[in-house]
Amino acid sequence: MRKYIVILLFTMNSAAVCQRFDMNAFDFYSNNLFLNIPSVYYNHAIVLCGDKEFNKALIELIQASKLGFSDNKILDEAAFRDLHSRREWNEILSQVEINKAKISDFNNFNIVTSDISNFLTLLAHKNDSGFREMLMTDYIINGSVGLRSFFSTRIYDPNNLVNAVQKSPALYDALRTEAPSFDIIKQKALSSMRLFKELYPQAIYPNVYFVVGINNSGGTSTPEGLLIGAEKQLVKDSMNKYRIKNIDDICTVVIHELVHFQQRYPENPSLLTLALREGSADFIAELLTGRTTYENLKEFGNKNWDILKTEFKKDITSGNNSRWFYNGKGTKEWPGDLGYFVGYRIAKLYYLQSDNKQVSLKNLLILNDPDSIINSIDF
Repeated sequence: MRKYIVILLFTMNSAAVCQRFDMNAFDFYSNNLFLNIPSVYYNHAIVLCGDKEFNKALIELIQASKLGFSDNKILDEAAFRDLHSRREWNEILSQVEINKAKISDFNNFNIVTSDISNFLTLLAHKNDSGFREMLMTDYIINGSVGLRSFFSTRIYDPNNLVNAVQKSPALYDALRTEAPSFDIIKQKALSSMRLFKELYPQAIYPNVYFVVGINNSGGTSTPEGLLIGAEKQLVKDSMNKYRIKNIDDICTVVIHELVHFQQRYPENPSLLTLALREGSADFIAELLTGRTTYENLKEFGNKNWDILKTEFKKDITSGNNSRWFYNGKGTKEWPGDLGYFVGYRIAKLYYLQSDNKQVSLKNLLILNDPDSIINSIDF
C-alpha cells in the first residue's frame, strides 16, 4: 500500500508550498493535488484504483468532474472498470457530459491572458530573495487553471522558473512591450475557431491560456485546455532584441493545439499514426489559417515527395520513427521532423479526394483505422 502525502491548497504558507519541491521522491499526482485541477485528480484516481482504493478513487473522480473534466476517455480507462457498478459512477459520467456540452458551446469559449500580466507584476522582484516564493504563491497557485496545469506538465518546480528568468532575463523583460500583441492573436484565433465550427459542427472549444513558463513549450493541450507558452512566441530580431513572432504563425500554433484537443488516437502510436496525428493537426490548421506549423518543410517536402513516400513506407514496416520525428533540425539533405510534412500531405490528399468533407475530417480527428486513410489515396 502506498502512503500518499496530500498537500492542501488553502492551509499552506509560501514556505511550506515551496518546501514540497525539495523532496527527492514523491508520488507525482498525490503531491500535486494542491494545484486543484481536474487532470491531477483524474490521474490520482487511476493510481488509487491500482491500489484497490476504490472509494477514494471515486472521491477524486467526483472532484475532477466538479472542476470541469470533460474527456470521454474516462469510459475507456481500464483502471476504472471496478467502479462501473457504483452508484457514483453514473453521476460522474453525467457531470462529464454536462462539462463537455459546456465547451461545445462557442459562447463559453475564452482566451485567457491574465497570467502574463500577473507574471510581469512579479518580474520586478526577480532579484529579491523571496522571488521563488512569490512565483509559487502569487503566480502559480493564484493563477488560472491553465497555468496550474502547465505547471504540472511543463514547469514542475518553481526553481525551474527562477532559473529560466536568471538565464534569459532579456527574454522575459521583453514580454512587457510585446504583451499587447496577444490581444490581436486572441481576435484572430476566435475568427479561425468560428470557421472550425462551420467545418466540423462536433468541435469543442476548450479555453486557451497564454502563460509564462520556462521556455520549453510553445504549445500543448491538457484536459484543462490549450496552453501556450508566451515566452516561446518571442524571437530575436536583427538588432538582437526580442520581438513577438509573426502573429499569424502564433494563431496557427493555437489552432494546431485545438485540433489535438479534438483528436482520439491510439495511446501507443505507430509511425503512420503519429504522422497522421501531427499532420492532420497541421492540415486542419492550414484550412483555418492558411498556414501550417512547419511551413519551412513544404518546399523540401513537395520537391522530394516521391523519395519521402518510398522511405516512409520502408519505416512503416520497420517501425523506425527516428528519421521522422524529434530528430532536431536535421540537415539540408534531410531536415528534421519530416514526419509532420508526410502526415500533412497524407491528410490533405485524403481530405481533397473525399466526397464528404465532414466525414473525412471526423476520420482524421478520430482515428480508428490508419491503414484505411493511406490506402484510399495514391501513396
